[in-house]
Amino acid sequence: MSAEINALLIAEGGVNIDENLLGSITTHASGPGVGPKSFFSKFDDYRVRPRIKKSSKYIAALEGDEAVIREGKREIIRGRLEDAHTHCPKQAYVAVSEECVFDCKYCPFPLLEARTKSTKEIEK
Repeated sequence: MSAEINALLIAEGGVNIDENLLGSITTHASGPGVGPKSFFSKFDDYRVRPRIKKSSKYIAALEGDEAVIREGKREIIRGRLEDAHTHCPKQAYVAVSEECVFDCKYCPFPLLEARTKSTKEIEK
């Protein structure tokens, strides 16, 4: 995935896709992008998690076992969908706080009420 393609998708804010095609729809629980639905995919050697945006000019569809993102008839990129649990192999994340240290101008997360988990909550 080139930087240009990544920039196009980020600038658009998401990709339109028929949610019935997806086995794993996730919702961000923390960090930048909290709330919107997204799906996991791999394009070239890059794993990406595009947001689902019904009004996007980019449309993702399945062609055989590949995911293809198009703008009209023009193919932008071709790859494959991934299940959420295989998207980040050999990685584990523990959310200790609901706070975010970043102040991204596009992200609503800093506006949400944040709390820090107790030791007992983390140990579970």
